[in-house]
Amino acid sequence: MALAGPGRAQAPTTLEVRVRTEAGTPLAGAVVRARRGEVVAAEARTGTDGLARLVDLPTGSLAIEVQAPGYRPAQKMLLELSRAQSKEKETK
Repeated sequence: MALAGPGRAQAPTTLEVRVRTEAGTPLAGAVVRARRGEVVAAEARTGTDGLARLVDLPTGSLAIEVQAPGYRPAQKMLLELSRAQSKEKETK
């Protein structure tokens, strides 16, 4: 997060994760979590387009986890976010 002076809004740090099956089909209902250590910083579910948006994330290193019923959990991915940054990550 960018720290602004008094009375100014902070710019959000956002991560968009698109989850697809191995066949490339968007996977709805998957749970995407951003963790810093054991603390869950944000959690979102994918929509019908397979997209989950994690907003207001803290800066620094985050582990990203993806779980969906009937599928093995995705491996943890380590991601480094900086201030007022938006990223998109696709996982299969």
